[in-house]
Amino acid sequence: MKLFWQAALSLLLVLSLSACNEEEITQSLKMERNGLQSQIDSLNAQIARSEALVKDVRVIRDTVRAGEGPFHLFTRLKAQVSHGEEDLGRVYAAMQDSVEFKLRVGEIFYVSVDSTNRVQRFRYAPNPITVHLVSKTDTGFTYQLIEKPVVKKQSFYEGMLEENSTLNGILFKVGIPGRMVGIESGVLQCKVIYAEFDGRNVGHHEAFRYEDEDPKSSYNAHYTEAGDALVFDGLRYPLETTWYPSGT
Repeated sequence: MKLFWQAALSLLLVLSLSACNEEEITQSLKMERNGLQSQIDSLNAQIARSEALVKDVRVIRDTVRAGEGPFHLFTRLKAQVSHGEEDLGRVYAAMQDSVEFKLRVGEIFYVSVDSTNRVQRFRYAPNPITVHLVSKTDTGFTYQLIEKPVVKKQSFYEGMLEENSTLNGILFKVGIPGRMVGIESGVLQCKVIYAEFDGRNVGHHEAFRYEDEDPKSSYNAHYTEAGDALVFDGLRYPLETTWYPSGT
């Protein structure tokens, strides 16, 4: 009989402990659920605010024209926004020590404004890699430089000037991208400062370019290492010519 009551008491104790554990687990789950619900409500509120901002944002753009500098662009943009003199003046002040404006015709400036037409963000990208961004914060306007990652790839092109052809035409023909043709052409037409030549009949020759302070000086030419002029080899470049007209 005694054993019976001991077993009964043990069972009751186990059941009581199980009930307590279940209640604690239930309360813990309820608290966790409430915490998650609070996070969900906060995220939904942020999403709603973001969507409202996106709906209210408008983007203004202006393009660099021939002969223009930053002053011309900012003057036009100031006229298109509220408090333009104040806001865009602060935008320019935020970036003036970090950005060197070397404008090219066709470059685009972007300004985003809110529902009150006040400046929120300014964006200028001088090339596909670099972005100058000025954003409005609680304390004013903050500048940020964004540099996109670059992958360098090397290419090899080979070609030969043909009869009645042009340098640019050949560069296009061998497949050099159009945006690079002008640069390559300029490099290939630069001044020759050193030349070396091995000829079957005339032998080996070297030429060194000398330039006087006076660009019209007759000393501007190519010379040997010993300082002898190479006029007879025809290595002067750029070509300097003196014309003697015949007369009676």
